[in-house]
Amino acid sequence: MGLDNIPKKYPCIGHEIRDEEGKIDCQANQKNGLCTWKNEYESNPLLKESGPTLGMFGTDCWYRGKYGNYLLDLLSEEVPHNYSFYGNGYEDGSEGISPSECIEISHFMRQHAENFAYVAGIKEPENSRSLINDYIYATWWLEFVGNFSDGSEVWY
Repeated sequence: MGLDNIPKKYPCIGHEIRDEEGKIDCQANQKNGLCTWKNEYESNPLLKESGPTLGMFGTDCWYRGKYGNYLLDLLSEEVPHNYSFYGNGYEDGSEGISPSECIEISHFMRQHAENFAYVAGIKEPENSRSLINDYIYATWWLEFVGNFSDGSEVWY
């Protein structure tokens, strides 16, 4: 079973281009500078080496949450038990990560980036550079949806 994290509110809503079926046209939005995710992603120099961790349908602003949990698991003992890409949910009962929780987890991950790099080098030395880049992207994505998308929802 897969797990994707989807922006609770797509940050392009209100200025987006839609296709004939009324769906958001991500390629047209990106081509015309209307994709908030792409604009923010490309403006961050820390993300130049890392590619995004896309959701299972390849939508850029989605995140492969199951992989995010794997990255958190590499830190194991340090991660508070309630930190997860599954989130703690919203007051209305929907599953996801609230904006404040997104920012909190992102800040925690940034504070522990040096230890993550160390652990990744020990546990998976052949993949450590890729893991570190993916970790940097995960911290950025959490902050992005916390600031621009009212958090994220979980899709199974």
